[in-house]
This record gives sequence, C-alpha cells and structure tokens, in this order.
Amino acid sequence: MNETERIEIDGLTYICTQLPASAALKLLTRLTNILGRPMLLLLAKGIEGIGEQEVEDLAEIAASSLLERLDEAVVLKTVLDILAKTRAVMGFDDEGNPKGVSVVKTFDEHFKGKLWTRLVPLLRFSLEANYSDFFDAARSAGSQLVSRSSTAAEAASTGPSTSTNDSGPSASAPMD
Repeated sequence: MNETERIEIDGLTYICTQLPASAALKLLTRLTNILGRPMLLLLAKGIEGIGEQEVEDLAEIAASSLLERLDEAVVLKTVLDILAKTRAVMGFDDEGNPKGVSVVKTFDEHFKGKLWTRLVPLLRFSLEANYSDFFDAARSAGSQLVSRSSTAAEAASTGPSTSTNDSGPSASAPMD
C-alpha cells in the first residue's frame, strides 16, 4: 500500500500519495539524467553540512540544469509526472476524509502566478514523499562521512602520539 503525506503550502493543504514503484523508478532515472550534476553537488554539500540558503542555491542550480537540458514539453512532462499523485485538499467528507483535486488536472489554474511560492515547494515535497529512502540514505551517508572526516581531522591535528613512558635510558641511570 502506498503511503500518503500531507503538507501545507501557501495556505493550502496538499496530499501526496507515493507513486507505484515502477513509475517512481522511471522518474528517478529521468531526474538523475537531468539533474545529475546538481544532485552530486547537493550530496557533496550534505557531507559538509548544508544550510537553508545553500539548499535554495542548489535548487536554483538544479532548475537551471533542468531548463538548459530540456525543451518545454519535457520540463512540463517531468513536473506533471512528479505531481501525478498529488492533490489539493478542497474540503472533507462526512467521515472527515479529505476531498482533493488533482493538481495535474488543474495545473494551469492552480499554479498561475504561484510558480515559486507554491509549485517549487510542492515539487520538493512530492520528491521527498516519493524518494524518502533515497534522501534518508544520502543524509545518513553524509553524516557518516562527516563523522569519519572529523575523526581523521582530529587524529591529524594531534600529530604523532608521544608516550610518557620512555623506554630509553633513564636520566638517573649512569652512562658509561
């Protein structure tokens, strides 16, 4: 069963149901081909620790990479595929279940004038909902590398170890 995630963006609640595995794998392959360089930069920055501004900067690099490599039809298809299982909540039924409308079906109207304030955060959310294991593994690998780097840096900064137990001749021993 696919999991569902919720988020509020720009005063609206969205629900994203995970894509089927085959669709997610196809999309991940396409995204990797398109965004390989920015994704590597993001992982490299994650190793060193990344701030919110850096995430935004890398998102701009990723968007630029996407736009440089693709024509408008491919960009739109990729965005629509990312949002394929995402709905905007438009109320609730009598049992409290959300009633949603597909953001793909209402794309032009829903995101008109809201590309950066609504669309970009929703794309990020949908990607995280569908590829949480990938992002978790990347964060974990980054943390492990930071830990190893810190340990190596500490060892290098202390220099060679010195022993207080000198096995050489004692200062009190007579020398011949």
